[in-house]
Amino acid sequence: MGPAHLKARYIALLLALVLGGAACAPERSPQAAMVTSAPAAAEMIIAANETEAPVLTPSPTPAPTPKPTPVPTPEPTPTPTPTPEPTPTPVPDPLAQTWGYGETGFSLTLQSDGRYRAILPDREAAGLYAASDGLLTLTAADGHTTVIPYTCDGQTLTLIQKGQSDLVLTAAPDTAFSQAPNAPGTLPAAAADGPVIAYAYACKAVVTVELQEGTTATEYCFSCLSTPPSEKSKDWLPVTGDPFRVFKYDGDYFLFVRDSEGRVSEPYPITVNSGYLYPIRAEGLSALRTPLAEMAEAAGTSVKELNEAVAADIAQAGIYTREGAVTSAVSAISHMAALGYTIPYQGAGKYQEKDDWGFNPQWGAKLKRPTKDGNGTYWYTGMQCVGSIVWALKQAGLDISNGSTGWEIGRLGEVNRHKDNKIKHYQLRSGDFIQVNKHYEMVVDRIDRDKDGEADAFLLYEMEAPHLSFLILTFRNVQGRLHFNMDAVYANQGRLNPKNRIWKGTSHIPKEDFPPWLTKALEHANEDRALDRLTRSLGLIGASEELSLRR
Repeated sequence: MGPAHLKARYIALLLALVLGGAACAPERSPQAAMVTSAPAAAEMIIAANETEAPVLTPSPTPAPTPKPTPVPTPEPTPTPTPTPEPTPTPVPDPLAQTWGYGETGFSLTLQSDGRYRAILPDREAAGLYAASDGLLTLTAADGHTTVIPYTCDGQTLTLIQKGQSDLVLTAAPDTAFSQAPNAPGTLPAAAADGPVIAYAYACKAVVTVELQEGTTATEYCFSCLSTPPSEKSKDWLPVTGDPFRVFKYDGDYFLFVRDSEGRVSEPYPITVNSGYLYPIRAEGLSALRTPLAEMAEAAGTSVKELNEAVAADIAQAGIYTREGAVTSAVSAISHMAALGYTIPYQGAGKYQEKDDWGFNPQWGAKLKRPTKDGNGTYWYTGMQCVGSIVWALKQAGLDISNGSTGWEIGRLGEVNRHKDNKIKHYQLRSGDFIQVNKHYEMVVDRIDRDKDGEADAFLLYEMEAPHLSFLILTFRNVQGRLHFNMDAVYANQGRLNPKNRIWKGTSHIPKEDFPPWLTKALEHANEDRALDRLTRSLGLIGASEELSLRR
């Protein structure tokens, strides 16, 4: 029997049950007579289901998948902590000598194995040394070597500066000896065929050169090559004494000297790493548009601190010198650049009265009335080109405020007659002047742009609208301009000195008229120079400033 018939039987059974429940009703419909009684119908459906309904075989129940028995993870075997080997106790060097510099916290230990260790409160340096024949040779970790004359009496180690104050270090309590260690010396051998550089060293940007006793030199040259320039090279410049000093732009050089017979020394390698900033055309800087005093205070410094910093650089470079005048210019720009600013140009912005010393707190302040010149209108306090050069030389103790020359300040270098200090462009040195029309620039240094061993351009200090900056001009650029040798100003021998507007008869400002910050800087200038030479030789760049403050 198919599923349809089974369904019909179930329906019939359901109807029979319903109708059977209605038997007590008074009447029955004709259809009811045709329907089998409910019990009988039920029996029939049950019987039919028992005999004809298909048997449904249930699907076999799948056997449950046995869960994997977890494998126990073995506990890691702890790695035994190695027992640290005891740090070996350094074996004291009974021949080591330790020297100190006052109460500054600086010490220099010379070990018997030829090594040194220099210690400051916040850092230290190490290298090699040799001491013999009165010369202390220091080789820093970067390979830079410096030779310093010395004397030693067992209690003091005196580092000698020829013609200047010496630097004296005192022995530590546990140092007892009569002489410095006898290590191989580095005294340059006397040459029968040429002069010998005993030693040279750089303090900031000023290189000091001393010749070996018994030798002389008339000219010097700095080159980026280890071979000297040709005999007729324009890079040979006059030696002015022994020792002699030169302002140099940062870089690695070989120094040569030659004598009156044309004999040339061996190359002497020297590195200048002054720490000064040289923003060409004031790139990245803004001309002051608020008073300098306010800007400095906002930057966490002051005009007083700026004056002291520049004065310290000048004092170390040397007052009344080319090197001091150029250092004044470079240091001023550099310290302003460190704050992100430079000094604005102001037409007719003179700054050369007797009491005009140092940074003007009002540089950058807006003028009540603008000034004008042939180049434009100017709204902020600053200087013009001549004023900026007068300012730079004045901070180094030099007066060029001659009222009769006005903008012709190059004439102040005249010795005997009108413009007898005019020179060729290739003869210019640091501290000389260049004039074009009524505009002036001061030479900072000669530079070799293409690194072929011959200088081909000048680094210049220039105030030109809109601000003070450095400028690089090639020899060709300046060839047609006027060039002035300013030796007479630095040597105080200018024929126009009697006409100086402020200090009559001299270009050297009397020291009693110096400002207090310059007077203070000069008190320890030579000692600071010697300290800077030593710390730089040891590889402690910038340490001399720290030690000066702690002194």
